[in-house]
Amino acid sequence: MLPGVLAPITRIGGGEVRVNHAYASRTAAWDADDLTSSLSFGYYGVTGSKAFQKTVAVRNYSDKSRVYNISSSFRYANDAASGAVTISTPSTVHVPANGIATFNVKLLVNPTMLPVWNLNGGFQGGNGDLLRMLEYDGYINIAEGSDNVHVAWQILPHRDAAVTPAATSVQLTNGTGTLAFSNTGTIGGRVAGSAPAGRTWLTCITSQRKLRQLTSTQMLIWIQQM
Repeated sequence: MLPGVLAPITRIGGGEVRVNHAYASRTAAWDADDLTSSLSFGYYGVTGSKAFQKTVAVRNYSDKSRVYNISSSFRYANDAASGAVTISTPSTVHVPANGIATFNVKLLVNPTMLPVWNLNGGFQGGNGDLLRMLEYDGYINIAEGSDNVHVAWQILPHRDAAVTPAATSVQLTNGTGTLAFSNTGTIGGRVAGSAPAGRTWLTCITSQRKLRQLTSTQMLIWIQQM
């Protein structure tokens, strides 16, 4: 990473531990399901608009009930402005004295607004600058009185294809037949052929598209028994 450039949340640690502030705080928050201090929505291939949800638990260590204000933020302003990921939370949560309450954090991913995926398992696999462009992250802030705690969140989504055949089998007439494919995803898909043992199949496309990159909404291939 370049000096002065914020690193993605998945590449930073928990930050500086200020023991006196932690001791004085009467509030804690965590992922209610995974019991972690951050919300990891994970890595997903997205073929269409998709919603995700996590639950945050808030513990009130004081001897009085409290109403906490909740707000969310992105780590990078351009991520927020892109419209690829939107985040929503309730505005407040009421937590009883010495008790726990929960609230939901919802993400909505619009894959048509996602950047082109350029990470790989080779020389770009550990490129932190590329990860910064592809990861979406930020913080959930929970505040009441002098207590102000935050829970980090992150998601790593990418566009995905959804290629399906019109049928699971093809009836050959005089050794030939056709099969239509459709792609309802948000990026070009791949089509590969296979043959029973001892036989060879020849496939070609009747459209202008390349066989291995189905970017149109529909493709037709011709199958011939050799």
